[in-house]
Amino acid sequence: MTEQEIMQLSFREQLKAMHLTQSGCARRFRVPLRTLQGWALGERDCPLCIRLMMAEITGLLEVPEGEIVINPAK
Repeated sequence: MTEQEIMQLSFREQLKAMHLTQSGCARRFRVPLRTLQGWALGERDCPLCIRLMMAEITGLLEVPEGEIVINPAK
């Protein structure tokens, strides 16, 4: 997915696309579960930089050639 496509998704849709549950995402990214629940329920917005970082690490975000990927998905 491109950055634009990810921005079109709700946080809940992004979790599904990354094949993560709320609790699995909380553990993987060390974010409090209640924070993730708030993002998934739309009670508060997840910062775009966090969403893109999660998408990049899980391999959901297509990184343009030449850009640095810190932890590529295997």
